[in-house]
Amino acid sequence: MTDNRVCIGYADGSLAVFSTDKDDLALMSRIPSIHSGSASRKICRHGNSILSASSNGSLVAVDVETGMPRTIFTGQAGIRSVCTTFGTNVVMAGDANGQITMWDLRENNEHSNTLDPIKTLIPSKKALDAVTALCSHPAQSNLVCCGTDDGIVGLIDARNVRGANITSTYLVAKKAISQVMFHPKCGDNLLVSSNDGSLIRIDASGAPIAVGPRSTKDTIWLEGDLVNSLRLDPIRNESVHSISSFDIRSDTVVTASSIGLISLYQQLPFFPNSNFGRF
Repeated sequence: MTDNRVCIGYADGSLAVFSTDKDDLALMSRIPSIHSGSASRKICRHGNSILSASSNGSLVAVDVETGMPRTIFTGQAGIRSVCTTFGTNVVMAGDANGQITMWDLRENNEHSNTLDPIKTLIPSKKALDAVTALCSHPAQSNLVCCGTDDGIVGLIDARNVRGANITSTYLVAKKAISQVMFHPKCGDNLLVSSNDGSLIRIDASGAPIAVGPRSTKDTIWLEGDLVNSLRLDPIRNESVHSISSFDIRSDTVVTASSIGLISLYQQLPFFPNSNFGRF
């Protein structure tokens, strides 16, 4: 799927692909419901396909050119988040039961039309703490961040996908994490939004390993407990109006709130700064 197209999932399980070549969005194709009428809750890119996760627990890959769906898995508890890793070869889905399930899309199941999971992780010690957000690192797709309904953020080492493990977790917010995203150019920075209205920048560039060679620095988020090295910068404090989504470009963050308000936060310091508060 090219960069000049965007896909939107709808509450009836259908998808729409729009062109962004011009100032106005132009509808290119509409794909009928692929989740038996249930909502397409989360979507992510997979090569020339779209992975759509539903509230009914199904995960479906759809070719955006032909509209043909391929069911990856069914029967999962309502899926709340999804992302890919290992160059989009592995998909991870977080569900309402608090589990993260992983599938290798390169595998074939001779006995079923769906794939068997290769790994399951539970990031929270609290029972049924739904996994509400997932993202992979832009430079290290085998590094994944997750967020939960209880405000916890976790880091996952998926370098050995079948032996993937959660290296550390941190309580970041008072309510559910709505989105997590590493800065696309400055991967030592992680942004976290929450239903408590906050938008937090977590800066790991102060960790001792960050001063080492780049090959070492690339693993900074996987160094276990970083709690004494992480720095916390509230870009937006708690508010009655939560941030439903955000995106990052250079030193600017654009956010959309629960009341439909679009905000820009500019000239943000995505670099070490000793003045930020610590955990």
